[in-house]
Amino acid sequence: MRNFILGIATLISFSVLAAFSRNAQPDLATAPNQAFQEFLNQFPLVHLPYALPVADLQQSLSKILFPQQEVPDTSGLSWDGSNTPGPSRPVPFLDPHNFILEKKSRWLLRSAPVLLPNARMETAKHIAVVYSSVHRFGYQLPTYFVAVFDKEGLLISKNQIASLSLHEIQAVTIHRHLNATLQTYWLNWEKNIDTAGVDGNRITGLTLVATTEIDLKKTNVEAPLKIKDQPAAKREPVVQQSGAK
Repeated sequence: MRNFILGIATLISFSVLAAFSRNAQPDLATAPNQAFQEFLNQFPLVHLPYALPVADLQQSLSKILFPQQEVPDTSGLSWDGSNTPGPSRPVPFLDPHNFILEKKSRWLLRSAPVLLPNARMETAKHIAVVYSSVHRFGYQLPTYFVAVFDKEGLLISKNQIASLSLHEIQAVTIHRHLNATLQTYWLNWEKNIDTAGVDGNRITGLTLVATTEIDLKKTNVEAPLKIKDQPAAKREPVVQQSGAK
């Protein structure tokens, strides 16, 4: 009888240990999805269509170039070098599993650009995240990218969709089916920006010079599409926007 009881106890012990071992082991089938979801959670969810409009980008540019004028920035697009979150201060995102970033040591350098999460959007078959790259030095003018994944986290494409510079603003609208309208505006300066510089200068207006349509779902990972690589779909007449001093 004693041996029988010891046998039952041993069997129960092995059963408990086996169950514990099963629970302790990660589910290899769902672990990648969990990592992908944790990556996505860093990006605020928005609804399509999604836009980085020229007015908001110009406002952000004015704050960067003319900080002494205390231009209020309500666009939520700027970064002031801080890792502290705020209404218009996104925190740099992490990508330890390389969903977007390449496995290159240059991302570990202090001079590497800061990558900020801007938005996440979803369709029935795809997930897209918008992020911006900001250099740590100089005027810290951002360039915006969109990465499109399937639902399992496989990267389908990466494209540059918007940017700020001393010569132009590139704006974007991403539509419901993940096709995008890209617009390039030249900056009109009161004085030649190349010779006079920013100090004592001002933006008097914008000129829309190119509009391009692209399909963000088209496979494009090795060579991310840049706006300047695209032929202008059409030329627009001069369009003046209110200038920022």
